[in-house]
Amino acid sequence: ERVYVHVHYTADNLDAISVHMFVVKDGLETEFHLFDDSQNMARSYGAERTPEVFVLDANQQLRYHGAVDDNSNEEEVSQHWMRDALDSLTTGSDLSVANTTPVGCTIKWL
Repeated sequence: ERVYVHVHYTADNLDAISVHMFVVKDGLETEFHLFDDSQNMARSYGAERTPEVFVLDANQQLRYHGAVDDNSNEEEVSQHWMRDALDSLTTGSDLSVANTTPVGCTIKWL
């Protein structure tokens, strides 16, 4: 069973519906939205950019860190790194890519 948690940073100026639409657009069904008002979770994972993905396994071990995919232009995406990591964890197969460089705006720390 997959559980998706989307962490939302207050500096993004997105409401819950906008966050949900981002995740649905990416073909994911979310269970939880965490509004990290204090930015403690972002800091604890060492997040620097948004979006930046951290995929944890059932034992809460970091298995993938990086970008959602390989291109900000949806029509030019050829690698779906986050989705591939989630699929690999679900099927019990090895991840082909465990780290990529996140690309996006830097987090505006409070």
